[in-house]
Amino acid sequence: MAFDLTALSIQDEFGNNVTDYSRCNVGDKLTITYDVSVYSYAKASTSNQIILNYSGSGVIGLNWVYDAQGGFKDFKIGDTCERKRWTDNAVLNASIVVTDKVNDQLIKFDTDLASVAGTYDDPTEQSIINLKASITALKYFWNFIENDEAINYNSKIDNSIQLLLAQSVLSTNTQTSGVLVVGQKYYISDYNAGDDFTNVGGANVTGKIFTATGTTPTTYSNGSTLNKAYDMVFQGAKPYQTGSGFNCLYG
Repeated sequence: MAFDLTALSIQDEFGNNVTDYSRCNVGDKLTITYDVSVYSYAKASTSNQIILNYSGSGVIGLNWVYDAQGGFKDFKIGDTCERKRWTDNAVLNASIVVTDKVNDQLIKFDTDLASVAGTYDDPTEQSIINLKASITALKYFWNFIENDEAINYNSKIDNSIQLLLAQSVLSTNTQTSGVLVVGQKYYISDYNAGDDFTNVGGANVTGKIFTATGTTPTTYSNGSTLNKAYDMVFQGAKPYQTGSGFNCLYG
């Protein structure tokens, strides 16, 4: 599974962006936002030619696919996948389902990806087979690292692991119009000009998180995307922790 940090922002309690991290002093109330991308895939290339309709290793039947690099590690029977060219995102197979799996290198789909047995996935296509399953849970490990200290997540107070947890969250829980729920946190993942959320506690800019104080924005007819944000739970009972965390999964 690949994990990319795509964006990081730090804001003070007044909503101002903090660009000089050295000014983030002890006692300051800060909001730190991470945008991350998580994905699992097997990728064909000139050095890793995935074999479609594989017939070796004693397998029986059609639709087996072999990846020498073990790219199917996170794939499970019943998962829905997509095959596309990663160079331009052109879809080659929109929906293929895993029906059997031998190991991380050898997997079977419900779809024939090649009419001739033993066909190598054309490296010029540079195709990628990726999972389409939505993320429904998140573990966030964190800590304050002292100068020259190795990366770790152990509390400086009781040595316990610093962890925030969210589970049973739907990444498809979004909206582009309609009414809001008072008290619900929302993340503006894509703001479109013309919409106005200021009367319900929001702001008119992509990347802002707000708690709805009303149900009906002044204007919500231009398709801005709101993602519901959920509180995350600290691992264990730690009364000394004064911060909080919340997440919004989308994709």
